[in-house]
Amino acid sequence: MIAAALAGGILILVVLGIFAKLLMDKRTEQIRAADPITTAPLDDPKPQAAAAPVPAPPPAQTPDSKPADFGPREPNLKWKQDPAPVKDGKAGVMVKLSVDRDMYIPAFWAGCERPCETEGVALRETYREQPLKSSNPEVALLSLLAPRPLHRGVEVSWEIRAKKGADPFRILTMQMMRPDQVPPN
Repeated sequence: MIAAALAGGILILVVLGIFAKLLMDKRTEQIRAADPITTAPLDDPKPQAAAAPVPAPPPAQTPDSKPADFGPREPNLKWKQDPAPVKDGKAGVMVKLSVDRDMYIPAFWAGCERPCETEGVALRETYREQPLKSSNPEVALLSLLAPRPLHRGVEVSWEIRAKKGADPFRILTMQMMRPDQVPPN
């Protein structure tokens, strides 16, 4: 009698195990059907279809409605030139420049019509310039050690002189130098 009860109990356990296995297989199929990203087993010769790409979120917007690049935007340079009086037989140009947002390493280069060099600089606030020389004789360089940053709207007066001659000349181009172009102070 005990043997019959044990055999009946074992039979019930086997039937319940088979039923549980069938339920788990059915549930696994439902999950895979609902989730296309579910990966196939490593030994499955048929790879799963790739999921559709997720679209990128729209770029963050800055207060001026331009896409953010997760760093400060480069300032825009505004400049004008006027002839400066001849000094020591050399023509000069007075450049007045400013930036529209703070410039953390204020350094500039000017391309002249003929060989030129920086004569001096003036600001309304305390300043200190770093003397820089260019290997190109038609380029004058200016780097300010103070103020840093150069705040927006602060006007810098930069006097550039011809290396020779009293004939007037012009600045052809004016650009900001990248921080990696400025030698350490």
